[in-house]
Amino acid sequence: MSLSKIIIVCLIVLELPAVLLAQKLHIVEKEISPQINIINDLKIENNTLWLATGTGLFRIENGKLKSFEINEKGNLSKINTIEIDTLGNKWLGTYSGKLIKFKKERVFFIVNFSKYIDDENTIITDITVSAPDNLILLSTATGKILYYNLLTREKGVLDSPVKNSMIYSIHYDEHKNIWLCSAAGFYTKQAKGKWKKIQGLYLAYGIFKQAGNYWAIGRSQDKKALFMLYYKHKNLSGAKYVWKEFNLNELPNQYARFYELAITGEYAWISSDIGLICYDILSAKLSLIDKYKNIDLKKIRHIAMQDKYNLWLSTAGNKLYKLEIKK
Repeated sequence: MSLSKIIIVCLIVLELPAVLLAQKLHIVEKEISPQINIINDLKIENNTLWLATGTGLFRIENGKLKSFEINEKGNLSKINTIEIDTLGNKWLGTYSGKLIKFKKERVFFIVNFSKYIDDENTIITDITVSAPDNLILLSTATGKILYYNLLTREKGVLDSPVKNSMIYSIHYDEHKNIWLCSAAGFYTKQAKGKWKKIQGLYLAYGIFKQAGNYWAIGRSQDKKALFMLYYKHKNLSGAKYVWKEFNLNELPNQYARFYELAITGEYAWISSDIGLICYDILSAKLSLIDKYKNIDLKKIRHIAMQDKYNLWLSTAGNKLYKLEIKK
């Protein structure tokens, strides 16, 4: 089976009309609380948008914004990242090295990892949850991998392949493999195995599981922007998973900095420092939108997909937008 057919089969549930580029996009700014000084992460739960911010946790549901003050001994928690598990629990990573369980509009408990983290940088950069294993893994800005066992309440540090280097994201999959994206490269680790560095990536910004596949963004060995797919390839010797690198020759700046990624049907949406990129996965055609009316799309950092026609976008500051793809 060809790669193009594999992609079509895998993404059929999110399929968009092939005339996407001829459709009109509509981007509108959403009013948010003036107390939000910075948006650090966006996550979708059904049709609800959750925002991790420097002034706490926020939710947009049915068009209404609600704030939740997460307090630690009288101090308002600054939330850097959020993960939502299959049971609807929200796991929050703070600036101060803490993991917070939030559910039913209240804090259930707080796990403090500060003694395992360097004092000069205690930010939790990402969280991944494995409900079957009752395990939570967290990454830090200084290359640490932390863990918390939900059953035993044990916490500690796991062996990390990077030292004193930024970990951008971490993922723990259903096969107990760990995926690690860092400034020092892209690493994987199988259950009870050793860390393996994926060749060809100078650094990796993120690994995103969408539509049953893994998509990665980063930089190649020559430091050019990179977009890749991990897919099941069939050949005469059987089936195995391999990496496919997509052609980005149409990118105006080959050294653009990618931030986050969302897949809608045949299209990948990538936030970057040169604008919002729409990439046709099958034809390798690329469109760059650097400005929409008075909205500077070069400032977009975070993307969350609500459904195949709606994306949420936010800047590194406190601007939130909704992108609607007209049917």
